[in-house]
Amino acid sequence: MCAMSSKTRLAEKKEKAEASEKKKNVGVKRRKEAAAKRRAAVKKKRDAAKRNETIEKKRK
Repeated sequence: MCAMSSKTRLAEKKEKAEASEKKKNVGVKRRKEAAAKRRAAVKKKRDAAKRNETIEKKRK
């Protein structure tokens, strides 16, 4: 067993916890960005379909 003081051990635990929290937040941010991109793509397709529909109506 290494001779580490309780303060050092606590500091290391805190550091590890902060690192894992940061990692988790990065993952959340990445997923949010991906979801936003998907929503934007769906909206773009929907708008294109609407535009196409109105053009078809005008042709008739």
